[in-house]
Amino acid sequence: MDYAASRVTARFLNQHYAGLNSIRDKMLSKNNLSLDALKQKFEDDILLNKSLRPIAWINQYLRPVQITELSPLWKKVCILSESHAEALLFGYFSEILFNAFKYADHDKDEFLTLVFDEKTINDKTYLTCSWLNPVNDKSPALLGTGKGLDAIQEDLKQLNDTENPEESLLVSQQNNQFQVTLFFKKDLLVNDLPSLKIKRKANVE
Repeated sequence: MDYAASRVTARFLNQHYAGLNSIRDKMLSKNNLSLDALKQKFEDDILLNKSLRPIAWINQYLRPVQITELSPLWKKVCILSESHAEALLFGYFSEILFNAFKYADHDKDEFLTLVFDEKTINDKTYLTCSWLNPVNDKSPALLGTGKGLDAIQEDLKQLNDTENPEESLLVSQQNNQFQVTLFFKKDLLVNDLPSLKIKRKANVE
């Protein structure tokens, strides 16, 4: 998550895209910083000194990100560096986080809420990750092309061996809240290895 947050923040600060200018201006006005100063701050804090974790940096200098729940199964997740799982999660999280920066209603105080939960569906256990951000009254069709989320959904359908959105990726929008929920079969992220039980000989006196 931290790596995705770092890369997305760098992209958000540096990408030359007209649609981002007004969003960045709102954030800069709140911090009373120029864009160049914020870029330098990011480079110093994250890339050079590593004095802040990327999510904490986003909270402090851009917009508030809250992780409201981390379930017991998610606490067991251990992703190996440069593994296939790391690459997939990086791609998924980066896409959704950057979309939040682009399409969220930045006039609202809240920005992004993350919920890492677990759910049993048809006797299968899934780890779920929900991303919620406020949006204005635009229809979902106007919030980007949707191609990135479609690609993630196709990936998760294959990984979870399902055709159901309820077991791969769900998108909803109601009450000006946009929500994306990803589903991962438990064995994709958690390996429950049996604990090694050793019988010890009783002490003989």
